[in-house]
Formats: sequence, C-alpha cells, structure tokens
Amino acid sequence: YRPQGEPAAYASRFRNEEYDAVMEEMANVAPDSPNYMDLYLAALEIWLDNLVDAPIQQWFHRIPMNTTYWEGWPTEDNPYVNGAFWHLTFPMVLRNLTPRA
Repeated sequence: YRPQGEPAAYASRFRNEEYDAVMEEMANVAPDSPNYMDLYLAALEIWLDNLVDAPIQQWFHRIPMNTTYWEGWPTEDNPYVNGAFWHLTFPMVLRNLTPRA
C-alpha cells in the first residue's frame, strides 16, 4: 500500500490488515514451501471477497522455455510464478533455474 500521491505498483491501493498479514507471512516463506500455496489461496480469498479488481479479460501466456541447458522453469506441475519474462516476477524464475545435469 502507498498513500495517494506516492508511486504504487498497483492502482487499487488496496489496504486490508488480514491480507497484509498473509502477505507478510508469504514474504518469509520460500515459494517451494508446502504451505506457500495455502497462504496464496488465503490471500486470494480475501482479495476476491473484497472485489479489489473486476477483471474483464483474460490472456493466456504461451511462453516457450528451452529446457536443453536449464531446468526449474515454471510448469503446469510447478506453477510457482508466471513465466512471462516481462513481468516483475521474472527474477524469481531466474533464481530457480539450475544447469541441467
């Protein structure tokens, strides 16, 4: 959250103590931790209950990933983050890549 007049990543400027507490907990949990998805779902439930956004479109990313030399890309079985390289979360993808043995 940022007050009006300060730059913010999201235009909604959503503020909710319960949501913020879940976000704080998620910040201290590794994405591959067993309870990370539980925290994500708890945050999503709060988000949807408050109807912070009303998405009017959906776009599926079809992003090819070359697994010849690197592994650890987001997959259907391990969707730890959106794999789109133009998203702010792409550094998380880079940190999860390891050389293929």
